[in-house]
Parts: sequence; structure tokens; C-alpha cells
Amino acid sequence: MAATANGHNTMPQSPPGTNASPIQISPPQPDIFNASSVAEIKATLSHLHTQEASVTARLDALVTSQKDLSRELGRLDLMRANIGTHASTTRSISHGMLSETASTADRISSAVRRLDLEQARVKATLEVVEQVAELKACALGVAGSMGAPQDWEKAASYLHRAAQIPASVVNGAFAAEMVPTAEVPDPPSVTLDNAAESLCGLFLREFEKAVKENDGAKITRFFKLFPLVAHLALRHADEIGA
Repeated sequence: MAATANGHNTMPQSPPGTNASPIQISPPQPDIFNASSVAEIKATLSHLHTQEASVTARLDALVTSQKDLSRELGRLDLMRANIGTHASTTRSISHGMLSETASTADRISSAVRRLDLEQARVKATLEVVEQVAELKACALGVAGSMGAPQDWEKAASYLHRAAQIPASVVNGAFAAEMVPTAEVPDPPSVTLDNAAESLCGLFLREFEKAVKENDGAKITRFFKLFPLVAHLALRHADEIGA
């Protein structure tokens, strides 16, 4: 860089014979201590005022942005605290709901088991009631059929139906209380056993008589009737033997 006679710097020139453009160099910053005139001092002071204003504006912008940043950080801290509180509350509610749900499920499960047990008991009771009603119909039917009508087929049919009822029901206290009537006062087991024994003897005698008389119709009739009452008669014999 070359200097002029008045002390100002000049732009360096490209070497002769080249087409290179002149190198652009920013002018040096004014220096008040190197000023040689009042105009240069004023120009330097003006430049310094401009720099001061620029720096002040930048500082103000930084301060303002710092305030905004601090305000945003405060909002973030508040949001984080609120989110933490909500998360804790949510966990508590979730745990409470899960615990309550599990407890409710256990109660419902227990209630369902109790209901199933009660339902099974009710079904068993209803079944016994139906069996006792059937037993009563058979006891009264066999007694009525062996009376004046002497309808042996119907009497044998009633005994066959009664043989399908469990012995625990026939000999039970409930049947002993519900089945007897004024016409048939004995317990059902006594009524049925006596009827089976009587019919077995009757059918056997009639069958032997028909064989002697070579009565094919009667032989077939009593041959078919005997199995209907034999099962009950054999059960009665087993109970006596036991």
C-alpha cells in the first residue's frame, strides 16, 4: 500500500502488463489521534457515535431477547412443573383405577361363583321336586290301577316309571312327607315295593297257568308284563338283603 503526500493511503495498482482487477481493501478505521484537522476529528467523532449507536442497539436487542428468553424459560419451567403434577396425578388415578378394577373383578367373580352354586342348588332342588311329583303320580296310579279296575298293564307301567327314580329320592324324607295321601297313606317306598311284590307273584302265577292251559295270548301278555315290575321287585329284594 502506498501513501500520498498528505498522509492518506491509496489503493495498490496491478503490475504493468496484467489484466487483474484492483484489490478492494476496506478503508481503515478513523483514528482520532492521527487526525490532522478539525474536519478529520469531526468525521472520526461522527464515526465513533455511529459505532456507539450500533453497539447500543445490538446490546438493547440482546437484552430484550434475553428477557424474552428468560420469560420463555420461566414458562417452560411452569409447564414442566404442571406436567409433572399431572403425570403424578395420572399415575395415582391409573393405579387407583387398576386396583379398583381388580377388586371389582374379584367381587364379580366371587358373586358369579356364588350365583353358579346357588343356581346348581336350585336346579338340584327342582329336579328332586319333579322326581317326587313323578313318584307321587306313580304311587297313586299303581294303587288305583290295582284296585277295582285291576288294570295290570297300567299298574306295571307305573311301577316301571317309578323304577327310573333314584332310590335316594324314593326313600328320602321329602318324598315320605309329600307323597302319602289319605287314600295311600304309606311311604312311597312301601307302596311301590308292596305293589311290585304283589304283581310279580300275580304275573308269575298267571304265566304258569297260561303255560299249563297252553294259552298263547296270556303267555305273551304276562311274559311282557313281568319285566316291567321285576326290576323294582329285584331292587326291593336287594335292599332287604342289604
